[in-house]
Amino acid sequence: MKDDHSKSSFRVSLIAYLTALAAVLVYRFILPVPADSPYYLGVIRLLSLVSTLTIAFYIFAFRFDRLKALVYDYFTAVSHPLILAIFRISFFAFLLEKQFYIDQALVYSRSSKELMVLPFGTGWLSGIIPINEPWMGMAVILFKVFCWMGLLGIATRFSTLMTAVLFYYIGGVPQLFGKVNHYHNLLWFNAILAVSPCADYLSVDAAVKACRRADEGSITPPQPSRAHGLPIRFIWLLYGLAYFWAGFWKLWVDGKGWISGTSLRDHLYSRWMDFPGWMPAFRIDKYPILCKLGGISTIVVEMGFIFLLFSPLWRWFAVGSGFIFHMLNEYFMKIYFAQMRTFYFIFFPLDRILHQVGRWMFPKDMTVFFDGNCQLCRRTVAVLRVFDIFERIAYVNALDPQSRPQLAAAGITEEAALKDMHAVCERKVYKGYNAYRSLVFRMPVLWPVLPFLFLWPVTAIGKSIYRTIADSRKCTIALKRGDSAVLPQQPSWALISVGSILIAANSFCGALKIDKGWPFACYPTFSHKQWMVHGMLEFEIMDQEGKVLKLQSEDYLERFDRARFKALISEILYKEPELREKRLEALWLTMVKEWPELSSVRAVKFFEVRESKIPEEKHLNPISREMIYELRFK
Repeated sequence: MKDDHSKSSFRVSLIAYLTALAAVLVYRFILPVPADSPYYLGVIRLLSLVSTLTIAFYIFAFRFDRLKALVYDYFTAVSHPLILAIFRISFFAFLLEKQFYIDQALVYSRSSKELMVLPFGTGWLSGIIPINEPWMGMAVILFKVFCWMGLLGIATRFSTLMTAVLFYYIGGVPQLFGKVNHYHNLLWFNAILAVSPCADYLSVDAAVKACRRADEGSITPPQPSRAHGLPIRFIWLLYGLAYFWAGFWKLWVDGKGWISGTSLRDHLYSRWMDFPGWMPAFRIDKYPILCKLGGISTIVVEMGFIFLLFSPLWRWFAVGSGFIFHMLNEYFMKIYFAQMRTFYFIFFPLDRILHQVGRWMFPKDMTVFFDGNCQLCRRTVAVLRVFDIFERIAYVNALDPQSRPQLAAAGITEEAALKDMHAVCERKVYKGYNAYRSLVFRMPVLWPVLPFLFLWPVTAIGKSIYRTIADSRKCTIALKRGDSAVLPQQPSWALISVGSILIAANSFCGALKIDKGWPFACYPTFSHKQWMVHGMLEFEIMDQEGKVLKLQSEDYLERFDRARFKALISEILYKEPELREKRLEALWLTMVKEWPELSSVRAVKFFEVRESKIPEEKHLNPISREMIYELRFK
């Protein structure tokens, strides 16, 4: 009774706290209160802290067992090795296909060091590691080689480790010049892959290990385990942390602006300014109520994502909301975050989905009979199983006494089963080369070669090769280890250590709002106030004939990366004015390296141009244009 009374009293207190908090939120954010009012800002932060502590106390006092169970289930969950293998392939395919960071790395490796603005954690990088075009070119070549090795699963542990080291260098060099672009999660994911068993399926390494298991008497592929589940859980948490701190700082620094919708509107205007001539077809800024809903929803989705991950039921709501969030960002702001959105499939049970697709495509069971005393047959079956993503094929040892009824039902004698591999689907029986061809139908990984298996002379050559090998193979009794080689794996200490370091480092950067760092940083918070006037640099050059030409911004914005170059210009114009002239000269020398034809100009003038970001005021641009420096050449 006493415990129940304590719980009831606590719940009443909790409701009172939350009611008071809601009242202040309404009064502070919804009603027209001065945005810079320190009193209300202090009150809301105090009540936020008190409510958070109250809820935390409630959880630990009365729901600790439930919380502990959720956390334990989260970190000890098992996953199929196929999911991690698909993630590995998709990850390295993304690195090879999306080469924006490589292009930027090559450009900025030629840039002057006077333009460097070192982010948090990179002070030693510029002083120790050489930053020049020859080194970068060599690093890019090696990086691509190791990416292909990681994709194919060749020496996977080594190749993934090398891609992580090289990506730290290649991805880090552009971060030293004015703006930190947040593709850090690619490096984090790479680090997790380097210490995880991500090559147990769909890889050359998996095929090699399958042959070793076959020699020990097991054709069973690696089974779902915690070793395959924990890397995925770490990746989920990294997603959650990236979202959480972005939402937290929106609420903490500019809660009124985001909840009232004005900050969302101002960030939209700022973003649209980066793309001259473009705006979304639907102007959400013209509907204040939608801006309010958008601002509130952004904070709720970002801050709630990580907590919903621990609930198997609510996890799907978080994933769906996160994906919609990214789609809306793309539509309204052209913020793609491809490095985040591309890998959302990691939240889904891909093994169960693929197995269901397999049952739908191939409703009829297929059974393959092989000679269990043949080393080549065991190896072949073991290798096929680590590439069989549908699992619509059952493999049976023809020497197993329990297989005799199945052989008899299919009309296959034991002698015939030991002479040739047989595949049986209902009453259809395929043997030899045709049996292998029927297997390929049910294995999507091998579908690219399927059409060729029906063409002459491939069929004739294939049957001849099969017959030669089948007639010359020898009986090899397997070691009596059975399936002990495929017991569920436990997470390695390397995986636990790397995952924990990544979580701790990102929590540290998020808590301190370190959004300009490498390789760790708080992801973009959009919590800073947006001014409705935009400053940009304009170049006016005089050629050898005395003609004055204006260098169009689009010519150099795309080469240097639009967002990064604008941030670099902002650093030059508005920070450390005593270094402005030196940095402008360094900037021009860097541009000359990219466009050698500019080396023949007689003079270049730098103008600071100010423009309004408000769409309805664009006809007034430029608001001002002032020459700030002139370079003359002999």
